[in-house]
Amino acid sequence: MRKGIVLLLSLVMVFVMSAASFAADQEPAIIEDPIEEYSSVAGIDASLTRNGSAAISTIVVTEKVDLSSVKGTLTLVNSSGKKISSKNVTFTSHGTTFYNSTSFNLSKAGTYKVKFSITTYKGGAKKETINGNTNSIKK
Repeated sequence: MRKGIVLLLSLVMVFVMSAASFAADQEPAIIEDPIEEYSSVAGIDASLTRNGSAAISTIVVTEKVDLSSVKGTLTLVNSSGKKISSKNVTFTSHGTTFYNSTSFNLSKAGTYKVKFSITTYKGGAKKETINGNTNSIKK
């Protein structure tokens, strides 16, 4: 009886450990961080899509306070983290949101994502800088 219980517990542990390993390999389509609290931003939606041989980074910043501008640096990286291309961008204001859509050329097959660093401004003064990543895409 005792050996049966030990064997059953061992099998359950092996199953649970393999399921946890599988879950760690999964990557979400859109990376959002709803837990982190920002002082000037209510939320950031960042995504990367593919259109032929181009990667389109779309970032929408929803303001928490009345911002005067949002600027950022977008860096396209491959799966090993190597910088492929970088662009400085200015976001367009649309009411309480700021929007940016930037295209990157994908010259080689591989997996890519965009690392972003966004700086918010109020009355010309810097409020905060927020760093993050989009989802990954394959070419």
